[in-house]
This record gives sequence, structure tokens and C-alpha cells, in this order.
Amino acid sequence: MDRRRDPDHLRRVLTTTGLLVQADVIHSSRKADQRALTWHAYLWDPWFLVWGVLITAALLRSRPVPQRNNVPMPIRRRCPI
Repeated sequence: MDRRRDPDHLRRVLTTTGLLVQADVIHSSRKADQRALTWHAYLWDPWFLVWGVLITAALLRSRPVPQRNNVPMPIRRRCPI
């Protein structure tokens, strides 16, 4: 996939740019809403990162466990002592 059309790449670029604007490495335009940029950089971007990690973890945990072969596992019984 072309990186210019990858939405995750675009999101990372925008997040990085927003944090650089907040760190005053990149200067924003005079028309930019500083309050909106601050909320986006410090609240929404980290929140979506947490959301994405939790969704990924839930999807990974819900995957079926692949079986090695079609032979059923023997039932193990505890020996009485």
C-alpha cells in the first residue's frame, strides 16, 4: 500500500505534527485554534492510542487457538493420594 494513502501513516504524521506544534518546534498559523490543538495533542491522541491498544489486545485474545493436528488430546485424570 502506498504510504501516502495509508490512514495509520497519516494519523501518525498528524499526531507527531501536533506534538511538535505544542513543543513550539513547528510554529502554527495565526488562525490556528490553540485550545483545539492542545486538546487534540494531549487528550484525543493518547486516548485513541489506548483505545487502539485495547482493541488490538481484545482481538488477539479472541482468536481461536490453532490445533496442531486432528488427534484429540487425552483426558488427564488426577491420581488420588
